[in-house]
Amino acid sequence: MYSTSAPDPGPVVVTARRPRLLQRLTALYSGVASVVLLVATLAVYRELVNDLDREYDVLLRENALLVDALLLRPGREPQRSLLALDENRKRLGAQRMLLRVVAGDGTVLVETQGMSTLLPTSMFRAAMDPALADLAGRDVHVDGRRHRLATATLRSTVLGGSEATVQVALDRSVDEALQERYRVLLLLVVIPGLAACALLGHWMARRAIAPIAAAADRVRGIDENSLHSRVAADDLVAELHPLMQSFNDLLVRLEQAFDRMRNFGTHLAHELRTPINNMCGEIEAALSDPDADLAEVLRSSRDEANTLSHVIEGLLFLAHAERPGARTAMHPHDLAAVAEGIAEFYEPLAADAGIRLTAHAVARPTVAIDMAMVQRALSNLPSTSLAGPPSGGAIAMTTGMQEDRAVIEVADTGCGIAPERLPTIFDGAYAHAVTVAPKATRTGLGIGLSIVRSIMRLHGGSVSIESRPGHGCRVTLRFA
Repeated sequence: MYSTSAPDPGPVVVTARRPRLLQRLTALYSGVASVVLLVATLAVYRELVNDLDREYDVLLRENALLVDALLLRPGREPQRSLLALDENRKRLGAQRMLLRVVAGDGTVLVETQGMSTLLPTSMFRAAMDPALADLAGRDVHVDGRRHRLATATLRSTVLGGSEATVQVALDRSVDEALQERYRVLLLLVVIPGLAACALLGHWMARRAIAPIAAAADRVRGIDENSLHSRVAADDLVAELHPLMQSFNDLLVRLEQAFDRMRNFGTHLAHELRTPINNMCGEIEAALSDPDADLAEVLRSSRDEANTLSHVIEGLLFLAHAERPGARTAMHPHDLAAVAEGIAEFYEPLAADAGIRLTAHAVARPTVAIDMAMVQRALSNLPSTSLAGPPSGGAIAMTTGMQEDRAVIEVADTGCGIAPERLPTIFDGAYAHAVTVAPKATRTGLGIGLSIVRSIMRLHGGSVSIESRPGHGCRVTLRFA
């Protein structure tokens, strides 16, 4: 017997709530837009800084060339001419310029007043020829002010000889203020821009999942009474068509499963009602007849109770076999010997019914099987077939090989099965007429074939049936 108690559900696992799709899409769209905005803003700001640096490098080169030109045509006092250059720039409103001429041995020949204290010679890099390339200046911060420094060679030999160099520095305080104003302006643009990205991302996310919400509304109205309905997907986005098609296919399978369950329940109720009615009728007759043979009534009731017990046992076996993780005890066995044993067991019953039952082996394959389950499957086939062939008919069990797979065929010469009944014959929803003498004709439940299919699935195999009305049936078990 099989236990009907519910399996232990195990410990309850509490999972963290995952963010909704709308939230994730909003975060994705907002994040992407914000990153693009920030990258673009930083790129624009960086380009401004680079442009200012290039502009100051050009100014450094021009001033270095200007100093060299003054020294190529010196007056009586070249030092005074150089110092006057910065004064003239101040009058013109240009940035303050500091300059220093250094001899080859490092001696300072002339410099702007206070330059040694503010910008010593060690802060300047190696000299470059301003006539050949732009000077690559560098920025330094001194006393809270930023200066851009560069060193250039001199063609003039008036001061310091042929190895003299000029060190030029430009005050960039004005640029710092400009860059500060630009950073504030960018912040005033970026902060509202980020908020706009969030709102735009939320709007785009709602637009993106709107078709999913529409599909959910259509699916929500389907229940067990409307499984025949199908979800229309023609007006939905193309990406949802495969999902809706899969859901509609699921509805087809569910509808078929519910139909099989309803039919099975109907036949099961009929199968259980017949022996119960027989028992009740015989008991009522015995109660109303003082001379009734109570022993015969009890024997008949026992037979009907056994019939009910077999049906219930078959249902419990199906529930066990079709449960996920059902176990089987697999061991190698000779399939032909198993079939011959079943034929030998049922041969007396077949002889009493006037039916010839034989077992034949074309091959004797050895297959890993659960002996008890396979015996039960093979027992269901002859017992079912015994109700089919008339007296003088035959049932043949044949063991062999087909396409490298072990098979057992059970064929009878009965009345056959109508073609429209074959697709559902393994679902337990098929009943065939059986005369149960000396009582009345009743139906035999097709639960035996459902058990056969479940057993073959547990063995990784399959079962199929071929039949033509008036020509009998052929059931084939194929093992893995």
